[in-house]
Amino acid sequence: MHRQASQLGPISRQTLIVRVASIVALVRGLLVFGFIMAAVLCVGEVLLRILDFSAIRIPENSSVVLNGGDAVQPDAELGWAQIPNVVTQSTTANRTVSVRHNSLGLREKELNDDASGGTFVFLGDSMVWGLDAEVGERFTDLLQNELPRYRMVNAGVLGFGTDQELLLVQRLWSRLKPRVVVLTFSNDNDRDDNTSSLRYQTNYKPYFAQVAEGEWQIRGYPLPPPTRAYVSGKPWVEKFALARAAGLAWAGLRYNELIVPDPTEDLVEMLRRTAQARGAVLVVGLQRRDAKLEAYLQLRHVPYVTLEDAARYELAGGHWTPDGNRLVAGRYLGLFEKAGILSALAQPTDLSALTERNGRAIAEIAARLDRVGASRADLIAASTELEPIRAALHALAANSEREQSPQYAAAVQRAGPLASEADRLAGRISALRRELSSTNPWIPSASVLSPSLWLQAAAALPPALERLVGQGRFWIAAVRDGGGAWRGTAVLLVLTVLYIVMGIVWLWWRQRIIAAGDGDAYFAKTLSSLRGFLRIALTLPIVVIIVGEALEVRMFEISRSVYIGTIVASFGQAVAFAVLAPQARWRRLIGADDGMARGLALDLGAAAISLGWFYILLGMCRAVAAPAVLSTAINMLFVMLIAAILLHALLLTRRAAGGERVWSLRQRSAVGVAGWICLALMVLALLAGYGALAASFAAFVVSLVAAIGALYLLYAVGKVLYVDRYAPNGPREAALAGNFGLAEGWLWLGEGLTTGAIVAGIALAAFVLIVRP
Repeated sequence: MHRQASQLGPISRQTLIVRVASIVALVRGLLVFGFIMAAVLCVGEVLLRILDFSAIRIPENSSVVLNGGDAVQPDAELGWAQIPNVVTQSTTANRTVSVRHNSLGLREKELNDDASGGTFVFLGDSMVWGLDAEVGERFTDLLQNELPRYRMVNAGVLGFGTDQELLLVQRLWSRLKPRVVVLTFSNDNDRDDNTSSLRYQTNYKPYFAQVAEGEWQIRGYPLPPPTRAYVSGKPWVEKFALARAAGLAWAGLRYNELIVPDPTEDLVEMLRRTAQARGAVLVVGLQRRDAKLEAYLQLRHVPYVTLEDAARYELAGGHWTPDGNRLVAGRYLGLFEKAGILSALAQPTDLSALTERNGRAIAEIAARLDRVGASRADLIAASTELEPIRAALHALAANSEREQSPQYAAAVQRAGPLASEADRLAGRISALRRELSSTNPWIPSASVLSPSLWLQAAAALPPALERLVGQGRFWIAAVRDGGGAWRGTAVLLVLTVLYIVMGIVWLWWRQRIIAAGDGDAYFAKTLSSLRGFLRIALTLPIVVIIVGEALEVRMFEISRSVYIGTIVASFGQAVAFAVLAPQARWRRLIGADDGMARGLALDLGAAAISLGWFYILLGMCRAVAAPAVLSTAINMLFVMLIAAILLHALLLTRRAAGGERVWSLRQRSAVGVAGWICLALMVLALLAGYGALAASFAAFVVSLVAAIGALYLLYAVGKVLYVDRYAPNGPREAALAGNFGLAEGWLWLGEGLTTGAIVAGIALAAFVLIVRP
């Protein structure tokens, strides 16, 4: 015993020395790694400080980055608004001007009394607000001097688009009671403002999205905080440029900019209807000529004037100089006189006549709805026409002024019942629209054989493509302005390097598997198929989604549809490659000859790609609010394509090449009967005009076939790995470990990786089955 103890002593000390040396080596490695990371971070910090990117600087007012200095603050409804009662200065590369806001947050004097001649409200961005212009130099101040009987209210807000200006005038209407609304449209950036949910890469704003032809909804609420909120107020973040860059990158990834089709003309129409329903008139001034907007203004008989020859500064946004403001004031004055606006304002507003006119409009809308066969487009038009009238009546009925003339009191009393009638009519329109919802697949349309269907779809295609191209242009401009091209390129390069590294690691590991000797042949086949399935199913979707998110700009409805379509198409192709193995017979999991395997793989891959494009095209239709007939045509084309693919697959599976049977007679009969039934249902649905129902069914069939193939692959792998294994440390376990290139004791690592792959495959199959067009 003593001898054994003496022998164990040196061995234990040696073991202890080895373990201590291992710990020291581990700590040394961690320290070296930490030193390398610290050096990389220091180099990055130094580079960012040297380059001094303006995007990561901390301005004096870190909540809103606009040229108004500290005169602007976040606003939950508008995105941002001017701070009431602020006194400050605005400095640009041109000059420094004084800034004073009234209690409404307008760069205007306090508005205490109504003007005898009526109120003009001027809407616009910094061109109206007066960047680089002192109070007294702006065109609104000059107009006030020329027309002292009237009240000129400058309601310009820094950085606003037409959508925010519409919301602002609705907010201020009860306080200002304008008789003339003057919109100054800045061609330089207003269309960009109207199509985006993020401006200046810092401030989120509401936006109008077209959900149906002629119908727009305001979206974006609740508004995310400004991106600067992620880096301001945190001393340790403000001190380090690298931390600020990381915070801003996180904000951009969390709340991507969204680009919608250009709603400018529709926004001006909403503004015109709002003014008309409340007894006011709309006037428009264009910074320069705009053929599309001018055509709309002429069609609606909206008075407008162009201001392209007004003198502008060359720097800091090109705002009007004092001479330019004088020219703008003269142009507006001439327009007011030419359009007869000043003479019309000489007559007081007849609220009783206005209320009765709104009442007649409500009656006319109700009469149109009583006619048999009101279409969804008719209901949308009625809702669009009714909404501003309804809002005006509610505003008048809620008036609580104590001193009212008898005429005014009578109008207020009459407005209450009319507002209630408008509410009931709005509820009726909503109910009718729900009944006629085009998303219900059980509502038939024209038959696939109807020429009128295809003629209407062909007529609707060019306008939809025009809106889609316009949205794409705004998206490209937003990506370029936000530096998305550089981020996307950098991310793509990183992903390419990672893919190459993973390929090298796989080749090295494959040599280990070969060197490990003979393994289990069937498991090797299923494991190889699983690797191929995951590679095809995940590679392209990961690249598309990561690069798309790195751009930090999304296209309304389209980006999401592209992601889903890519996942679905890649999943179907991965199943065809893994289960049918058209180019590798040794790992084919079903009994089929080479010709049949290639044919079925081609059919399944084509069906999956068709389904992916089907999702993308429907997303494009939703993005531009294309007419329902275009979606119907896409549904029918998709069903016809899937029916042709299914017919080819059914004919192919009747017999293998040379007359060899692939399955037993019972299996072949069951699959054939199910396939022919599905084909017959698709054809009958198309002939009966149930295009949406047929498309949903065809999408389900493709998704189901792909999901069954994936689950069969996962079943084959799991059966060998978890069910058919022999006892631990037996010959079967050694064979399985050889397939992984591992020793027997490390088989748990391969099991864990394979289990994770099976879970990922099941999740993908469930996603493909759940997602619907």
